[in-house]
Amino acid sequence: MHPREWKAAYDRGENITELLRQETSSRVNTEEIIETAYDLQAGAYVNSLRDAAFRQYKVDYGDAIAETLHRLIPEGGSILEPGVGEGTTLSFVSNSFARRAACRFHGFDLSWSRVAMCRQWLNSQNANGVFLSVASIFHAPYADSSFDVV
Repeated sequence: MHPREWKAAYDRGENITELLRQETSSRVNTEEIIETAYDLQAGAYVNSLRDAAFRQYKVDYGDAIAETLHRLIPEGGSILEPGVGEGTTLSFVSNSFARRAACRFHGFDLSWSRVAMCRQWLNSQNANGVFLSVASIFHAPYADSSFDVV
């Protein structure tokens, strides 16, 4: 199947991971299947924030996470979000956290498309200074004990 056909199937609401498992005769979602599905849906999380009620929920959720992190992390500490996706949660956490204390944020995701969307979203929300990379959770690009909170 051509990637355009995968995109059309996604747009029709079909289960892309199931489709790709059938196409590859896989019983499980491999990293390649997950990456392809995430690439196809890039932008969906950011678009969901157009709904005012959902956006407020995410702001409140980010504030609650930041409140917990604030108690755990020293001034100037560091946070890593593996599977950062489009950064919708991270943007609200980092903005809430920034009002109280300086902190370094990092995130990575398997999907380049989602990381690119994340960068755009973070910039649009003035959540600058977040270091992003593309990586597998099985091969994280950081040494052990590099962050205060993961």
